[in-house]
Amino acid sequence: MRQSASVLMLKATVLPDTPLAFQKYVEQYFAPKEVLDILVFYAFEALSLKQFDRGTPPRGVAPSHRVELAHYKDGLAGEHLSDWISRAIVEGQVVRLGANWDDGTLDFAD
Repeated sequence: MRQSASVLMLKATVLPDTPLAFQKYVEQYFAPKEVLDILVFYAFEALSLKQFDRGTPPRGVAPSHRVELAHYKDGLAGEHLSDWISRAIVEGQVVRLGANWDDGTLDFAD
């Protein structure tokens, strides 16, 4: 079965230059951390937060599914937040560190 893990990260100084929708997303889910003497905000991406059935996830865990990001709209001029994040990664405003692998098991999609 295909597995993946990733974390989004951005410098704290970049946040004010991002759309309000992204700022709200970061404020709600990301955690601050000093990395190599630079203050950053980071969050591990979870496909869905429905797995946290006992309240909200811990700071530093954020949803990544398009459906869960759809309500973040402020300042995006009709663009979906996940599309903006993808573009921000290409442009270097946001960093995504991640990996994909096959764990050797089969699931219904295999």
